[in-house]
Amino acid sequence: AALLVWAAGPFLVHVSERPLEWRPFVSHAPSIVEAVGFSFYDVFFRYSAQTSLMPQLWTMAFEFYGSVAVFLSLMVFGRWRFREAGYIGVAACLYFVHPIYCAFMVGAALAAMFAHGVRLQVLSLWLLPAVLVGCAWLARNEAGLASIPAAALITWCAVANPYYVSFLSNKLSRWLGSIAFPLYLTHSTVFFVFSLAMPSGLTTNVFTVGIALVLAQIFVPSDQLGVWVSRKAGKLAGAIFYLIGRADVRLSTTSTAAPKALPTR
Repeated sequence: AALLVWAAGPFLVHVSERPLEWRPFVSHAPSIVEAVGFSFYDVFFRYSAQTSLMPQLWTMAFEFYGSVAVFLSLMVFGRWRFREAGYIGVAACLYFVHPIYCAFMVGAALAAMFAHGVRLQVLSLWLLPAVLVGCAWLARNEAGLASIPAAALITWCAVANPYYVSFLSNKLSRWLGSIAFPLYLTHSTVFFVFSLAMPSGLTTNVFTVGIALVLAQIFVPSDQLGVWVSRKAGKLAGAIFYLIGRADVRLSTTSTAAPKALPTR
């Protein structure tokens, strides 16, 4: 997606021709070095709205550190009987770093509850519409006040209730899911190249959505490749840790300091 911005650099709408609120973002055509540097380092560790190639990627640093928090919590609490309590405790601590990190640990707690077989299907059948109505009210009156609890409830209802699962499993929903992340990455480029160059109005909005959907579909193989590579890397890392663990066991059982006969457990 960063390389797309680099390739589209000559076609970016000039800063002087944009509305004031869009002038701070993607202010110049990036070089290939800037595009690569942004992809592998800046977007995670040195994000700046002024230098970002895609303004919406302010979330990536949170996603990176939030994922690390989840992995570390799984290592520490993953074998506990009441591991959900550990995740919620970590969430409470991370709240004082930034409230958005709580969402990651709440997700881990929901996953653990789901693995235990907790569903609350009847309750979730009526809870989701109530949450959606509540979110609409909050958006108009108290924006951001209960966003994480609302998101947690919506997520739980969506995965725990068979009626909602069936609805979200239809072909249209699955297609939207397949293009969701590519759409997230590429839609801003469509905006800065096409939308800002066109007269504002319904026609421009319709064409913007159409072009963004087509571009996202084109990017689906790139997203699938990223998922495949990450899973291979994860399996490789797991195998390495497993072999290290096995080597430690063998060394401890063959050490001269080890007892000749191990006690029976």
